[in-house]
Amino acid sequence: ERTFKNAGVCIARKYFTPDSTARAVLHGSEMENGVALIDLGAGATSVSVYYGGIMRHYASIPFGGRSITHDIQSEASISERLAENIKLAFGACLPDKLLSMSEKTIQIDSGGAAPAKHLNVKYLSEIITARQVEIVEAMLYEIECSGFADNLKSGVVITGGGAALVNCANLIKELSGYSVRT
Repeated sequence: ERTFKNAGVCIARKYFTPDSTARAVLHGSEMENGVALIDLGAGATSVSVYYGGIMRHYASIPFGGRSITHDIQSEASISERLAENIKLAFGACLPDKLLSMSEKTIQIDSGGAAPAKHLNVKYLSEIITARQVEIVEAMLYEIECSGFADNLKSGVVITGGGAALVNCANLIKELSGYSVRT
């Protein structure tokens, strides 16, 4: 508010971003029948629980896609930018469901005198899945805290960059038992 005031701009209306996101991606029937909207962002994961057409609970979990990138970076001893690119290109949950991809190996060229590194796609998926399970468990905890866990007839809807991870919806369904829509 102070920044806008200093710039001489009047604020006509304020919006709560999670509610705006929900109105953009959820169907009215989902919000009425009960749904949890999970926004898998880079720095945080938000959980919005709707029932009876009203947001009943909101929480922000302080980790998201960037945590996964940092896990890859740390485990493979590579730059954050390279870890992010590998996650985007080969990122997947549930290593046992990768079929033939799990046998592939990514060769990471250091660009210098050091020899190239090799990262097995199945191992990459194990790294990703470990962090994603932590995020999903925190999400499920928040859904339970909402008091509406048994009223989510429309299940869970996931959005955000983290929702693009291969098998992300399957992991959430396996851990939660809810139907999941991306």
